Amino acid sequence: MADYLNNLNNVPYTAPAVTFEAQNKSAVITEPIDKITNKIEEESKKHYNKQAITVGVVVTVVTGLVALLNPRYSKKFAQKIHQRQVKISDKIRETRNSKFVNGIYKAYSAVTMWFAKGVNFVNNVNPMKDTIFKNFCTKEKEFAKVNGPKTKNLLQKIDKQVVKCTSKFHNGITNLFDKISVFTVKNSYKKSAKELDKLENFLRQNLDKVSKEERAAIEKKLAEISQVRVHFNEQNVVERLGKQESYMSNLKDDFMKQWEEYKEGYRNRWVRNGDNFINNLYYWPEEILKSSREKVENAGNSIVEKLICTQEGKKGAYDEIIEKISAGLNDSEKQSLGKLYKNAKTSLEKANHNECVEYFDKKRDLVLGSAPTDVFSAVTLLTIAGIALASADEKQRRLSRLVTGVIPAIAGLGVSIGMTAALISGGKSLMYGLIASAIVNRIGILVDKYLLGNKAYYENTKSAKLTTEKEEKRA
Repeated sequence: MADYLNNLNNVPYTAPAVTFEAQNKSAVITEPIDKITNKIEEESKKHYNKQAITVGVVVTVVTGLVALLNPRYSKKFAQKIHQRQVKISDKIRETRNSKFVNGIYKAYSAVTMWFAKGVNFVNNVNPMKDTIFKNFCTKEKEFAKVNGPKTKNLLQKIDKQVVKCTSKFHNGITNLFDKISVFTVKNSYKKSAKELDKLENFLRQNLDKVSKEERAAIEKKLAEISQVRVHFNEQNVVERLGKQESYMSNLKDDFMKQWEEYKEGYRNRWVRNGDNFINNLYYWPEEILKSSREKVENAGNSIVEKLICTQEGKKGAYDEIIEKISAGLNDSEKQSLGKLYKNAKTSLEKANHNECVEYFDKKRDLVLGSAPTDVFSAVTLLTIAGIALASADEKQRRLSRLVTGVIPAIAGLGVSIGMTAALISGGKSLMYGLIASAIVNRIGILVDKYLLGNKAYYENTKSAKLTTEKEEKRA
């Protein structure tokens, strides 16, 4: 018995293997616990990044589909195509001695020309859709094809109540977008005013560096500048924006008239279908408002030119003052003055551009009914995306996907559309939307882990995945 016990003591002790369930399989941990923990943390980070990427893809795809359903190509895009056309024309002249290469450039030129015209024509599809939707939401129907007077009367009564609700929806969204755009214009002029004040303060502080006669002339010029700057105060800006709207009072009717004439061209046996198509390859609303747009731009530019140099050979009031003062400044002061002048010029030109170009174009789209269709398209697509993201069997997982996927996607698209209303280009608005969705996604993950009680789920999911991979390697 003693020998047996001695032999037993000499046998090395082996700890029982630790096992746990992972996806209905038993796995043995054979690696150090700290290494496993690090892997779990890495997998967790990958999972979070995957969620963020998923949300980003949803925002990008939905925004892209909204743009596809609402084709609206900017003037800059058309200008780039035109610039490409000019370069191709140069190549045609350079290669006129080579028939083959010259022929390729000529074919390329023809394709580019037709593409440019097609882009302008595609822009007409969007306002047509917007106008039809606007009429549906805000205009009472006559039901002219309904024969029975009682039935017609009943339908008209029902339609009146429906239009009463839909018009509030349509007008409310349009007014909201317009307010955002107006705020953007006013805010840009406020920023410009700050930069102009900085420039004027610097000029006043250095009046002692000029003669008495020049100082009197500069003070007189500064007084003239103050009178011109009244043009940029909020009240006058709002009045001018209202005047822009008056130019567009008949835009919808004129656009529909153009559309009817276009359709009639295909019915007219004296006009070839091809000619009717070619003669209408331009953006109709832009052409209808061309004279009004030029009037607005010319008026804005003429005011800006009174203050700063916008063309070679022309001097604004600030340029004349700077010319007098700069002679008495040292290099450091000249550098500071140059920076102040550049900032003032850039901010003033941007404010004027926002008012006379960006807002005019945005208001034109709003008058035709662009905002509600953009929102309607986005909501429809987000609903589909939300159903896909939240298609989980358990309530807890549906809530989890809601806070980590659906809400960030809504936030991202909302920011993207809002930035467009704030007169920011499509590329930048999409970027801001993606940033917003990423931030909300991170917040959603924290909410999901600590407020919805899913911290254990995240960790168990990573652990289970890790042990399963180990089993596959062992096998």
